[in-house]
Amino acid sequence: MSQLSSVLPFDETGLTVLTGGLGCGKTEIAVNLAFSIFRLKNRPVSIIDLDNIKPYLKARNLDDKYRISDIRIIAPEAGYSDADLPILPPEARSVIKSGNSSVIVDVGGDEAGARILGGYAEDISPRDYNLFFVINISRPYLKHTAAVINMISEVENQSGLKVTGLINNTHLMWDTDEKIIENGRRVAMETALELGVPFAFTCVHGGIDLKPTLEPVFKLDLYFLNRDTLQAANLARPKKFSV
Repeated sequence: MSQLSSVLPFDETGLTVLTGGLGCGKTEIAVNLAFSIFRLKNRPVSIIDLDNIKPYLKARNLDDKYRISDIRIIAPEAGYSDADLPILPPEARSVIKSGNSSVIVDVGGDEAGARILGGYAEDISPRDYNLFFVINISRPYLKHTAAVINMISEVENQSGLKVTGLINNTHLMWDTDEKIIENGRRVAMETALELGVPFAFTCVHGGIDLKPTLEPVFKLDLYFLNRDTLQAANLARPKKFSV
């Protein structure tokens, strides 16, 4: 896995918000960032799960075998975990405000998700935060730069917060190759240039090795896109899926 210090243009001790279109891979990135920050900095990390969209790929569903005491997942309490609107414990707001730990906020991928994020804007704005928009142009509604820019504008308008950087996480699960990732990076770079915001990095998983011109790269371990979760969501191709 890549060292965070070589791929992330921000202080890992701060507040990181991940947003983007439905199915772009925000939750997988959020969990990987949390584990990487913990391993690199040996400091507590909190993941705040504001994702009200995907029932199978939520940080709150992270398997117990992956949990360690210094990574906290703040999510709706038992009985409310699949509610359309996240009913978070009061500690979520205090954790955002405190600055005592690294905080990663995983936001749902639509306008409703951005509005939920907006409910925390007054707590987030005073901090030195980064709001990363995750791009996966393999999704049908984000194939071109104009569509990405339009969704970023919607997120900013609904949340009252500004996107500060872009992440390329373009993939087709088991059918991903370098060309697919490269096309996503091109759209991300075009969007970054158009909006005047930094391009952070490209995510890769599995055994894909990218040429140096596609760096910086952040390699992901797959905590959610495994055989069991994909089969539960009717997305798996068991005979070919091998990650």
